[in-house]
Amino acid sequence: MNFLFPAMLAGLAGLALPVVLHLIARSRFPVWPFPTIRLLRYEKRDNVFARKLVDPWQLLLRLLVLALLALAMGRWFMPSSTGKLAPRNLIVVVDASASMRMSAYDTAKESLTGETDESSTTLLDQAKVIARSLLADIALPSRCALVSVGSEVDIVAPLGPTPELALEKLPAIEADDGTGPGLVRAIAECSEMLRGRRETKSQVVVLTDLRSSAFRTRNQRDLQEIADAQGVLGQALEIIIVDIGSSDAENVAIIEAYLRGDEAKEGDTAHIVARVQNLGGEKRDAKLTLTVAGKQEPPFRKLTLAPGEEVIADIPSYANRSTTGFAQVTLKDKDSVMHDNAYILPWVVSRPREVLLVNGSAASRRSRHEESILRAMGGEGDEDAEELETDVIDGAKILKFALNPARELTGETGTGVKTTMITPEVFSAQLLSTYHVIILYDVNALPHERSRKDLDTFARKGGALLLICSKSVVPGEFNPAFAEPAILEGGESLEALSPAMIGIDHVFAPATAMHLSSSRKPIVDADKSVTYLSGPWLASFRNRRQENALAAIRIVQAKGVQKVDKGANILMQADSGLPLALEISRGSGKVILFTFGMELSRSNVAMTKAFPQLVWRLIDYMTGKLRPKPRDLLIASEPAALDASEGEFRHTDSLMLFSENGASRSRRRDKKGTAPDDDADRADQDEDAVNESGSEGADSSVKAMEPLELPVTDRKTVLVNGLPVGRYRLRKAVGTARSYSRPIAVNPDPRESDMSRVEEEDLNEVFHGAVRVMAPAEAAGIAPKGIELWPLVITLLLIAYAAEAMSAYVVGVIRAKKLEAEELEP
Repeated sequence: MNFLFPAMLAGLAGLALPVVLHLIARSRFPVWPFPTIRLLRYEKRDNVFARKLVDPWQLLLRLLVLALLALAMGRWFMPSSTGKLAPRNLIVVVDASASMRMSAYDTAKESLTGETDESSTTLLDQAKVIARSLLADIALPSRCALVSVGSEVDIVAPLGPTPELALEKLPAIEADDGTGPGLVRAIAECSEMLRGRRETKSQVVVLTDLRSSAFRTRNQRDLQEIADAQGVLGQALEIIIVDIGSSDAENVAIIEAYLRGDEAKEGDTAHIVARVQNLGGEKRDAKLTLTVAGKQEPPFRKLTLAPGEEVIADIPSYANRSTTGFAQVTLKDKDSVMHDNAYILPWVVSRPREVLLVNGSAASRRSRHEESILRAMGGEGDEDAEELETDVIDGAKILKFALNPARELTGETGTGVKTTMITPEVFSAQLLSTYHVIILYDVNALPHERSRKDLDTFARKGGALLLICSKSVVPGEFNPAFAEPAILEGGESLEALSPAMIGIDHVFAPATAMHLSSSRKPIVDADKSVTYLSGPWLASFRNRRQENALAAIRIVQAKGVQKVDKGANILMQADSGLPLALEISRGSGKVILFTFGMELSRSNVAMTKAFPQLVWRLIDYMTGKLRPKPRDLLIASEPAALDASEGEFRHTDSLMLFSENGASRSRRRDKKGTAPDDDADRADQDEDAVNESGSEGADSSVKAMEPLELPVTDRKTVLVNGLPVGRYRLRKAVGTARSYSRPIAVNPDPRESDMSRVEEEDLNEVFHGAVRVMAPAEAAGIAPKGIELWPLVITLLLIAYAAEAMSAYVVGVIRAKKLEAEELEP
């Protein structure tokens, strides 16, 4: 026997008030007729405590009324092992994390209904059966609520007097792809919902598989909220965890998979790296397959993993053409958890980066092809011109060879750089927008004003320009053409392109070494806004081993520097501090100036081991490949930032994120009968092939969602909230289905693949001993039984109040008649 609201028993202290009022003697004196009161002496009499109780039975009735009122407000309760269910608050929490998709025998249904179900079901289905049974027992004055915990804590049905709403929405609960905020956060929110409730019991029943991932996320605020609720409700608050999982679950999962380098080169062999781990307790075999570019690759060799062992597999695939799509790594073997047997990743095969190399030192030696271009432009060509032979090895030809040796020797893609070398005379015939980098090697000036304007537009619209000043460059011609503002014939003015004005040749005796700019001071009077940072291009040469490679470089001659433009950055310097490499931003593009050449008579750069890496990283730097970017591989239900700095997304304030889950096939139906004539069509075909050849581990329930408009931040990124597992594409908001788009892959949370379980002792330590862990068969017996005596107390209160009122009336009538009789006596 106890009281649900014991604080209300403080009202028993009010029993003293009727006693005090009853003992105060309020005497009524008889009235006598008297002719005058002038001769009477004034005397004041106050009420005093009576020496004895007057009407004790009436006083007892009044005390009984107040005592019953206090007992009724304290909600007098008598528990019992039999009888009807006692009033309670019940909140059912359903764990809807990815691990609840695990298949298991439906022991819950058998224990609750007595029926045997031999079919396979998921843990979430078992949780719904138990939740339906618990909610069906709720009736007034009890209350119930339903909460699901997946990517977020969702109050499906708030605390209410009837279970109809909760039972209606229970079937719609689906397992999410991530861990979400965790069950500790959900229990904290439930505890806040129950604060102030005064039923017999306030129960939070959590239906989960007890995987440690569900309880791993904890913060001090949630734990404090639970502790506060326990302090207010005391033993009335019960946290019950129903274990519907299995302790012997076996799982081999793909923890991570990515394309090495984030993109492959056309005509090269791409490498997909996959991390596979055995998260079970037994030795398992795993067979990996790769589906990419519209076909399934030959199966990877079988892997044998011991319990807890992790294997990193390198799966090769030949990239025969440029495309942007998706690949999928799949585990063919079945286990308890199937959602982590497939991993989607972006499959990006980039076109070769186009480099236009303008060789000014070879202007007097034109090829037959260039002569035909000159004649087509109306110029004077030499019909007897011979092809540019390889016997003249100048710096431009050395540079062209170093940019892609494989292409120059065998025609293969190699480094992914395709170089076109021309002379300045045919520069105006080139379509500059098709090139990523333009290199002017020993070019004093361009022969046409239109060429200078086109070059300026190319650089300021995001292109990369490299100016190399070797022995043929004349400062008197170079500086007016590139280092000073130019005025065209129509009066249009163009700003300078070069980061500095050059001078005459500077001869180093002895030959100078090449240093990163942070270790030397320039000898020129530069503006204070000039910086001296070697930048990402030379970042790999900052360690001691790579610095030894740079130490072998010796430069004999280089152009002097007369004036450094404001805002320039000095990358490399000589021993004396003379700038050897400078860069500056021009609009959205970048311009780099080399004051030295590649000829063997001016330096030994081309003979060192560091030379190929220097030029390869230089092209990577100028085309934005060295800029750190977040991978387009996201974890389900977790917020992330996507890069939006690439040239195709330039000059836009927002991007659109489209779901590719089921979308590509509909586009293919719209274009049925047409041949793929661009990358977008080929990517659609690849997507269909990947989707059709998907695996049993892939989640076939993934649905397409409405496009999301994402604003571009100042840092050229877009922020996305947690997304479901699937394939997505990022493109311009004003683009079309055929415009450039970038693939984004979202995969299940690898934490949900962990089969380790949390122990009851650990839970009691977290929740301060207020947790009970039970099997599904025990869940039906958690409802408290007993009788709440407040209806009986209220009935007695009404009877006592009526008796007190009647007795007061009778006593009052008797007293009135007695006084009247006394007044009539002479």
